[in-house]
Amino acid sequence: MALSPLMVIVDGPSCADPLEVVRAACAAGARLFQWRDKSASPRDFFLMGQQLAMVITAYRGTLIVNDRLDVALGLAAQGVHLPAHGMPARAVRALVGPDRIVGMSCHSHDELVRARHHASYVTFSPIWSPSSKPDEREALGARALEGAARAVAGVPVYALGGVTPERVAACLEQGASGVAVLGGICKAPDPYEATRAYVEALEDFARPHSMT
Repeated sequence: MALSPLMVIVDGPSCADPLEVVRAACAAGARLFQWRDKSASPRDFFLMGQQLAMVITAYRGTLIVNDRLDVALGLAAQGVHLPAHGMPARAVRALVGPDRIVGMSCHSHDELVRARHHASYVTFSPIWSPSSKPDEREALGARALEGAARAVAGVPVYALGGVTPERVAACLEQGASGVAVLGGICKAPDPYEATRAYVEALEDFARPHSMT
C-alpha cells in the first residue's frame, strides 16, 4: 500500500476537537492519519476512533491506531503504530498479517535496525524540538534522516518533531519519504489552512523532482 507523504497525528489531548481537526485536514488534502490518546479510557478511545474512521473513510483515507492493537482491529483500521518500547513488530505482524500497516516510532540507529524487517514505515524523531510537547531527547537535525533511510533499507521514513512547512523540503532532501505532524496541525488556529501549507510544500517539492 502506497502511503501519503503527510501523516497527521491526531492526539486527543492536543486537539480541542479531534473530529473537527480530521474533517478540516481531510478537506485540505490529508489522507493519512494516526489516532492516539494515551489519556482516554479504552471505551472513549474506541468511540472517538469510530467517528474519525467514518470521516477518513469517506475521503478514502487511511487510519492508523497508535499502540492499541485491540482498538485497531475493532475499528478495522488499516494499521497500527507501535511505540519504540511497545509490542515487537514481528509479533504484531504475525497477528495482523502481511496486508495491514505496521508503523514504528524510532529514535536511534538500533531502533531503526530492529524495525526494518517488519515495519511498513517508521517515524524518526525528534528532528527538531517538537511544538506539541517538550522532548528530553536532543534534536537530531535533518541530516540524521539520511542515515535513518539507509538503516531501514527501503522502509519509508517519516520525519517527526518540529517539522514546519518551511522545513519539509530539507527533510525530503535528506531521504525522508514524508513528514509526520502533530502540533503543527492539531494546535493550529486553523487546521485546514495549516494542512494546506504542508500539502503544498510536499507538492512543491515533488513537482521539480518529477521532471528530472
